Amino acid sequence: MLFLGIEILSIPLYVLAGSRRNDLGSNEASLKYFLMGAFATGILLMGMALLYGATGTFDVVAMGEKLTSGGLSGYGYIGFMLLTIGLCFKISAAPFHFWSPDVYQGSPTIITAFMASVVKIAGFGALVRIFSISFVGVAGEWMTMLGAIACLTMTVGNFGALMQSNFKRLLAYSSISHAGYLLLGVVSLQYNSVSSVFYYLTAYSIATIVAFTIFMLISEQKASENISVFNGLAKRKPLLAFAMTIALLSMAGIPPLAGFFGKYFLFTKALEANPVMVIVAVINSAISIAYYFKPITAMYFTKEEDVDNEVLLPGLIKTSIVLSLCLLVIMVIFPGWVQGLVG
Repeated sequence: MLFLGIEILSIPLYVLAGSRRNDLGSNEASLKYFLMGAFATGILLMGMALLYGATGTFDVVAMGEKLTSGGLSGYGYIGFMLLTIGLCFKISAAPFHFWSPDVYQGSPTIITAFMASVVKIAGFGALVRIFSISFVGVAGEWMTMLGAIACLTMTVGNFGALMQSNFKRLLAYSSISHAGYLLLGVVSLQYNSVSSVFYYLTAYSIATIVAFTIFMLISEQKASENISVFNGLAKRKPLLAFAMTIALLSMAGIPPLAGFFGKYFLFTKALEANPVMVIVAVINSAISIAYYFKPITAMYFTKEEDVDNEVLLPGLIKTSIVLSLCLLVIMVIFPGWVQGLVG
């Protein structure tokens, strides 16, 4: 059922990524996502089959009991590795992330926003569930490996984002880096980090939706996806500039925003598992500030050249942005309550 759920989510996305049929970029995104997704699906299914061969059951609870008593060895270890690779592809963790920037850039912006938020939540929901039930009893055998993937993912994502001038590609690499931070929570599952993972996912998803909503509105009216579309936005549409600033600073983990509390909860749990991972994560968080400030600098400190191109703000989008900001404020005021609710 876990496999069916993942594939029912993935297959429509292959179509949605290519829904702009006359756009070569959208066609490329769809084809690349489909081909790489098909390979990842095969690897995921092979891993499940080998785990069944090693434990004699598909039930995640019974599998966890078998693995806890017998450990990971032989077919079980190979199956675990293949399953992990398949799930890492779904969450765009390095080195299985290469599809993400091209697919995010080529897909329609509203589909990209869906992939960066809802699909990311679903991917980590599957990862956390299977690891917290089936593999937490043998955490000592995979913690180091998954911790290395987490550190590699956040580093690749942040350094990749530093090089981008296309806003969608910037957020694609940003999404990769956030997958690395979230993997710290998976590594720390034996220290009850589930609620911290889902708090962070909630804060990240809301901020991502706000950022993509504003970008979609502006980019469609200005026919560009470059960061320069934000030039002078603070003078023309202060609400949009303010909302975008809050979203980006939250993703960067600047206090006292929701993203800061999310990182605090995650890093606190990860500190118990492996302090080295937290040091790498803190350094990467500092690096991320550089590219999150690119749009902010454009909005507040760069003069807009096309002053005649007024950005129209529909009432529905304005309402959704305000509601999203209210949710982020609630997460800041009541972090413990929200953590308990989503966890």
